[in-house]
Amino acid sequence: MNAKSKSEETEKSNTDVLTDQQIAAYLRGGGASCPRCQSDNIGTTDSLDCVGGAGDATQQIECNECGLLWRDVYHLVGIEISL
Repeated sequence: MNAKSKSEETEKSNTDVLTDQQIAAYLRGGGASCPRCQSDNIGTTDSLDCVGGAGDATQQIECNECGLLWRDVYHLVGIEISL
């Protein structure tokens, strides 16, 4: 029998707990609260990771209330010049 790591089990259970409606609501809300429990007690667990050098990046987010882990996906759409 293969032993699964805790992170593999967490990742699998996380993908099983979100509906398409919860994901859509999270995106509409701008990622300001947990897609599972709606708590605003969320934070990043790592730095922004560039993906493929094409203006895309991801960042792992964790809910400090229910423990859900997920990755936000970002796409470069413009720049702002700082004066």
